[in-house]
Amino acid sequence: MARAIVRISKPVERDGLRDIAIAILIVTLVALSWSLVAEASPGEQGPVRRYYPYILGYSYILLLLPPIFAGKRVASILSILAGLLVATLLAADLTTLRFFDAPFFKLYPYLPVTARSATKEALVGYAMSYVPPRIWLLAGATVFLSLGASRLLRNGGRARLTVVALLPLLWFASWLSTAASAPPDPRIIALMDAPPGSLAKLEGADRPENFSLTAHARTEPKTIIFVIMESTGASTPSATGKGLLSEDIVAGSGAGGWVDFPNAVTNSNATDISVPTLLTGSGAHEPAAKLHALPFVSQYAAARGYRTSFITSSTMRWGAFETFFAGSHMDEVVTAEDSGLPFINDLAVDDHFVYQSAADRVAKADGKLFLTLYPQSLHWPFQAESSFDVPTNIKEKRARASYIAASGFRLLFDALRKSGRLDDALIIIAGDHGEFDYTSTLRMPRMRMDTFDEGILSPIFLIKASSNMPGTDVETLKANSGKLVANLDIAPTVADMLGGKLEDGVSYAGYSLLRPVPSDRVAYSTSTNEWRRWTSAAIAVSRGQERMTCGKANLCRLSRADGTRLTYRRPATPDDDLFRLAAGNPVTRQALGQIYRNHYR
Repeated sequence: MARAIVRISKPVERDGLRDIAIAILIVTLVALSWSLVAEASPGEQGPVRRYYPYILGYSYILLLLPPIFAGKRVASILSILAGLLVATLLAADLTTLRFFDAPFFKLYPYLPVTARSATKEALVGYAMSYVPPRIWLLAGATVFLSLGASRLLRNGGRARLTVVALLPLLWFASWLSTAASAPPDPRIIALMDAPPGSLAKLEGADRPENFSLTAHARTEPKTIIFVIMESTGASTPSATGKGLLSEDIVAGSGAGGWVDFPNAVTNSNATDISVPTLLTGSGAHEPAAKLHALPFVSQYAAARGYRTSFITSSTMRWGAFETFFAGSHMDEVVTAEDSGLPFINDLAVDDHFVYQSAADRVAKADGKLFLTLYPQSLHWPFQAESSFDVPTNIKEKRARASYIAASGFRLLFDALRKSGRLDDALIIIAGDHGEFDYTSTLRMPRMRMDTFDEGILSPIFLIKASSNMPGTDVETLKANSGKLVANLDIAPTVADMLGGKLEDGVSYAGYSLLRPVPSDRVAYSTSTNEWRRWTSAAIAVSRGQERMTCGKANLCRLSRADGTRLTYRRPATPDDDLFRLAAGNPVTRQALGQIYRNHYR
């Protein structure tokens, strides 16, 4: 390469303009090559042209490197080291732009895992999941061609200074291309100008037992199993694609008493909001202080004499989860680190570990048991390999992940059946949120936290009533299945079943599904709140079949729920009821302001 560059550079006259033209031509070729690669993949987040300023910017930095250092050997070594650093930074920026629609330096303060707190395995897991090989190839090509182009700049200082001067002009042109006028509605301007809300973080709160128990529970099954399924929607297909995963789970149980809730909504599309609220019953739109004041749902069971366990295939060393679960008061918390297995899916080990651990505890238990399971196979990029024997004819990764999930439930159901606990068991299965409808293993997911459309708002939600549940409660469950419910309703439902009652003026935002859910109930969903900030925001407000979903792509629009699908009606305005409800809550109002600021500024 070096000899080729010398041969090319010999006939080049030492003219600054020609030097600049050659350098820009080579760097532009890099950008165009990325365009060809990126456009070949559906599902990219935003237009490909937003990568160009970063590719060109890093390339111009490399054009300045060789003359900075004195001595040819030192210059070569330092240029190589600087090139490796620039390649790493560029790969990080292109990756976060591609998936999160923001450069790494803007995203870093909001990441749930930092270099200081994450384990080496966690960081490798993230890199393997989110940085595809073509990103590294592009970053390497950018460095290689840019350093080569720097050899063509024979006119030293004048050419390089001119190149540097072009960089701010490039950023200014990029800003002009995206600038937009402020919205005319003063109510929107007021939202955009509102000061930021309070900021908190997940903590291992002492969680005083600010609840009491009645003399007798409504129902006290011998076994309660609460499964929080990561990134699993009501419309998640089965492994064969001929039905739904929820149907496979119910069929695999061989038991009756199942109730499906197709009109359920999630309280958040962000896991580190949704999971804590599912475990405590705190709304995503409520203050963090309330989250840390409410008991874990398992504490009601513990007070009734149940042994409580939380088992997950994920590491808890992200999003302050490890600290949060320190205040759970559970008898045991079992995570990926306890398995001794390698991470194979994002930040998780094989889900077989979760279901086998649960089955072992069911088989050995001689008293009342409350298990909370948190499997990860359906989290993107999906678990494809497992100790479960996944058929080789199932090729698509999400289909393989669905097979693993269904196999895990069959393993658990078999253990319950053999121990004589299945009929009497109360089983609750809920997704922390839904997910995009992936149609190809090559499709790169868009940023889920930017939207509640396309299945995000509708999580899987199933309840198997225990055989000793009163008939009136079973009928109420069935009657509520057609109403607007939320996965937020799980905590008040379990509390009601076990005879728990909150005290000290604290109440649940959700409803017990053992009692009629009001037909006019309103459910709030948000991607950001007091303990979770992000570079963008999305919210949803639901009432009956009506939905208002807001995100930076479409701002706010009104839709109608048809099962798990949303039928678009029209753009929402500040005059609409659901918009006024969102603007009236401090958390969703703050998210609304962020959505419009990101769009207009």
